[in-house]
Parts: sequence; C-alpha cells; structure tokens
Amino acid sequence: MGPPQAETACREALTMGIKRIDSFDIVLCGNETADGSTGQVAPQLAEFLNVPHVTSVRKIVSIDDKKRIFEVEVALEYGYALVRVKLPAVLAVTREINKPRLPSVLSIQKAYKAKIDIWNAEICENKSLIGLSGSPTQVVDVFTPEIKRRKEILKGKPDEVVDKLLERLHELHVL
Repeated sequence: MGPPQAETACREALTMGIKRIDSFDIVLCGNETADGSTGQVAPQLAEFLNVPHVTSVRKIVSIDDKKRIFEVEVALEYGYALVRVKLPAVLAVTREINKPRLPSVLSIQKAYKAKIDIWNAEICENKSLIGLSGSPTQVVDVFTPEIKRRKEILKGKPDEVVDKLLERLHELHVL
C-alpha cells in the first residue's frame, strides 16, 4: 500500500533478493513510513492478519523454535526492553537492526525488468474500508516536536542531595 513511489521501493527490495511468499512466520516492517512517519502500518497489518506485533525492534535476541517464540530488544528513549512474542508475528524494526548489503548490478537490472503487480481498490469488496474515508486515522499536521527540559542542580553532601531529590520528585508528582 502506498503512493506511486512505492513501486520504486518494491524494486529496491527485489534488488536485495526479497521475494513474495504465501505463508509466513514473521513479517518485518519498517518502524515508520517515509511519507508520514506515523508508525501505523505494522500494527494495522498485524490486526488485519490477526497476529501479535512488536514495534521499535532494534535486535532479535533469540528464537525458540520448539515454542515458536522470538525474544527481541525494543528501543526505548534511554535504553531497551526485552519482549517475547509468539509466532507468527509482525515486527516493526528500527534502522539499527541491520545494515543492508549492497545489491549486485545483475540484481538491479533484474529488478527493474521485473513485473510489479499493482493492486487497486477493485480487489476490496467493501470500499468503505479503504482510502481516506476508510482510514482509522488522518494526518492533520506534520511538525517536529520541540523538546524542552528543565534542569536543576542540587548541591550538598550525597545524603542531603538524595533527600532534596526525593522531595523535589514528590513536588513534581513523579513519585
């Protein structure tokens, strides 16, 4: 699903050897789209497929083939969390998950000669589910959030600073 440039993205994927398959254990998506950065594709795809999903995956830690469980690292603002997910699943990955290999000249030539199937709204029986009217969300505005942080330096002996810090955190309703 995507704008006309999606065809270019499909051809780039073909140059790297990505193929269409009929069944799956795992679907990897980018964490955000290049056009709106809304991060909705993976969760909506998982909902459509009726499988679990995890977003902001920066690393696949382990795979338990018997239990069919993946353990992944999820990127957080100042670190990460370990999350287990049962397969099949959809993972939305961050850039740091992998460094893609450069495609060969032959694979680039093959990809740009390949036929890309383009499906349109005609494949959907219920037209109210697609397009702007069928979208559960709409992008109203795009902006870069301004991050403002307050700084406070507490001075004193370690025990005094700890007491001051706890008092301040209570005042700010953090604790």
